[in-house]
Amino acid sequence: MRPFITLAVALLVAGSAHAAPSMDPHDICNDYYLFAERVMQGRQVGYPLPDMLSHVEGQQGQPHLEEIIVWAYDEPRYETREFRLEAVSEFANEVMRDCLRTKRAASRAQ
Repeated sequence: MRPFITLAVALLVAGSAHAAPSMDPHDICNDYYLFAERVMQGRQVGYPLPDMLSHVEGQQGQPHLEEIIVWAYDEPRYETREFRLEAVSEFANEVMRDCLRTKRAASRAQ
């Protein structure tokens, strides 16, 4: 996992603690997984970056969500369906894995 994705997930998780303190960490991380999955799906089919960014305007956590979008667009766009599916899965899994690790570390620090 690249350090910038880890940082973004840490920031998203930290922000979510303030937004929904009673929300289960797995639910929060699953939300990040789904977001990352959708972003990379759009990236892989050629959805324009400005259009993708416009979807998070005005949302809570917008700067962090924008970072995940930009990082997804740093990844290559693949031609075959098989490679596209793999890119989507890998990206979403990395985001969720780091989210869960960050949540565990935060709960140990309390």
